Amino acid sequence: MLIDLDCISSKFKYILFFILFSLISVAPPFQSPDEFAHYTRSYSLLKFNFFEPTVEIEQTLNDYFWGYEQIPYHYDRKLTDEKINSTKHLRWKDKNNKVQRGIVSAIIYVPFIYLPQTVVIEIGRICNFSIHNTYLIGRIINVLLCLSILNFAFYFRKPNLTTLLILCMPMTLFQMSYTTPDGILFCLVVLIFSLFLKLINDAEINYKYMLILTFAILIFCGHRLNCVPFLALPSIVFLFKSKIKQAIFWLAGYLLFFVLWFFLYKIHVSETIKSDYTLSYKGFYYLTHINETARILFSTLTNNDLLHFYWKSFIGQLGWLDYALRGSKIRFLTIFLIISCFLSFRIRENYKEVLLALLLVLISFFLIFICLLVQWTTFPNATLIEGIQGRYFIPIALAVSCLFTENSISTESKNSKLLFWKNCTSSVIFFLFVCYSVYVTITATLLRYYAN
Repeated sequence: MLIDLDCISSKFKYILFFILFSLISVAPPFQSPDEFAHYTRSYSLLKFNFFEPTVEIEQTLNDYFWGYEQIPYHYDRKLTDEKINSTKHLRWKDKNNKVQRGIVSAIIYVPFIYLPQTVVIEIGRICNFSIHNTYLIGRIINVLLCLSILNFAFYFRKPNLTTLLILCMPMTLFQMSYTTPDGILFCLVVLIFSLFLKLINDAEINYKYMLILTFAILIFCGHRLNCVPFLALPSIVFLFKSKIKQAIFWLAGYLLFFVLWFFLYKIHVSETIKSDYTLSYKGFYYLTHINETARILFSTLTNNDLLHFYWKSFIGQLGWLDYALRGSKIRFLTIFLIISCFLSFRIRENYKEVLLALLLVLISFFLIFICLLVQWTTFPNATLIEGIQGRYFIPIALAVSCLFTENSISTESKNSKLLFWKNCTSSVIFFLFVCYSVYVTITATLLRYYAN
């Protein structure tokens, strides 16, 4: 009997665990962008340090960082047994020797998503584990959290082929195998839109599920600020259930939380970060100079070099963007993604709610460019928006795939010959895509970090 997509989705967590565990054994520590800052941010929560741009850490942890800080951006620098063994003996117990470590790039985020790594670090310190073993446990815990969130999401709604393939792209797999928040964020998007679709389809609102949706959006938007429009998703559910008071209350509560957070952030952080222009000044400037903002955005979205970079770094430009799959391999994976969209595409019955949700997703897409224009791009006299990476678009792609694609097996017509062959094709595409994606990811990683 042919394995269908329903069977694949039920076993997907086991497939993904095997893949990610294999990647953990191959990809060396701290080779995900900004992972040093994210890991230090997790460490800082042990001291309830929410807003300080620097944190005091053990010298041994800093030495462990240093062992891997020399690798990013230098393709010729490889890992040897000597280099690996030089850091494995380092332990946490170094209370009398501290150094300052900057985490400016991570302190703006609401810290909920860092708590699992904080707990792992504290357990490692208490049990006197080596820093290396503590870090590896953290990576495994991150993988297990990702799988748990996906399993929860698939309980509410079975995934479609496009969603599964996006989750198995080289870039997605690579990020999920590290301690950075990206992997959890990717999985949270699937949970958010699975819950949203369930709530708008149910006759009555299940407030337990609504609270889960609320908390998931709070964690997600606290780390993906461009996706703040997602805060309106629960209000859309309430509005279409004719519960206007609840819609206003839910949205007002979200907004109050984020206003208070950024007010505290501004008080504690803005004065400690030296800059010629504050973020608020640059934001106000671009808001009052719409023509210039539109010109920069248009130039960015029509720049062939940037669009090619976004495409490569969306699918398979890995590490600190210092190594990538060959163009032919990226094109091969892209073709499968496009085919999966055609196989899975479906316009839902409750299209009004879905179109409103899609509008929020599109706004979030453009806010990626606006946020990086204000936060990262040279000011003044900017010509192109700087700092955008393809992986920033993965949550957007996952959201769209959840909203507009469906599992190819329909409960109304399981005996349909057309749907049978669509399901056969989907199963074949899934296995080909996953096998090829894992093969090229592991091969490229081995060549990058170990082969001379």
